[in-house]
Amino acid sequence: MCLEKIAKEWQSIVKYISYKHPIARAFLNNSEIQIVNNNIKVTLFLNGKEFLESNKFNEVFAGLIYNIYGKKYTMTYEEKVSENTVTQYKERLERLRKRSNT
Repeated sequence: MCLEKIAKEWQSIVKYISYKHPIARAFLNNSEIQIVNNNIKVTLFLNGKEFLESNKFNEVFAGLIYNIYGKKYTMTYEEKVSENTVTQYKERLERLRKRSNT
């Protein structure tokens, strides 16, 4: 029951964390989770695993989930960035550079 609630409310949890840590939303937007035993594996669609781990977002999420659901989980991140996503961001960056030079 608790696992289903966390999975169902994941994007709401991300939004809540984003109020205090706005940069996290960029990395966690559209992320997906898999819950196995006491581990929540977060699949990221942007490169950001190192940033999230170095800033201890796994502890932030684990603490929030414990406060809401009363159960301890560990968090791990996995990056799953497609070539299409990388290409889109490079094109957007190039457009922004051109716009700033004019």
